[in-house]
Amino acid sequence: MNTNQEISEKYLRSILKNKNEISHEYFNKLELRTDASINQNSEINKLLDRKLTKSSVLIPIVFDDGNYSIILTYRSADLKDHASQISFPGGRIDAQDASPVHTAIRETYEEVGIEEKYIEIIGNLDTYVTGTGYQILPIISLISQQHKTKINSNEVESIFKLPLSFLMDASNHQVDRKHYNNGSITYDYNFNVINYNSHYIWGATASILINLYERLK
Repeated sequence: MNTNQEISEKYLRSILKNKNEISHEYFNKLELRTDASINQNSEINKLLDRKLTKSSVLIPIVFDDGNYSIILTYRSADLKDHASQISFPGGRIDAQDASPVHTAIRETYEEVGIEEKYIEIIGNLDTYVTGTGYQILPIISLISQQHKTKINSNEVESIFKLPLSFLMDASNHQVDRKHYNNGSITYDYNFNVINYNSHYIWGATASILINLYERLK
């Protein structure tokens, strides 16, 4: 699709809908993506050899003010991992979670107060491996316009909406470079960046958004 083409619910469903049950087995069979994917094969192999923490996030797509947008959060500055960064609602999978979908829905309610009855799961993207040792399964959802939010200040500072039309304009996608150092693993890597107004979206969140863009374009 081009950036001027109207994004409809029918189009989103036709491209993103997954008829298969999203289970824990997805971590074993889906394509892996990493935030160190350019010319770093040996370092990535070292990373994948480590025991990865399985987690899932929700990609909440909502129709609001005549446009589709994605709800994103600013993580609390007091959190141990990825403080003050932009992310999707979600987190690590607990032993009692029936599936990655259950984790994403539970974490979304805990973080931003969106109730399960307002969340319709339609599919998922590729699993994503971070340099900090997390393997993330992004769960795609449509959020009812009747939803309400209630921010948990212990985990989230604020939320904002990224217009889907902004994401679908490839000129808004950028690449930056950082140095990664975690014990015996050290390398320079390129990573995706999306600048929306004053919001600097990077790392896993930006890469997952680019994956969504690739599915929809």
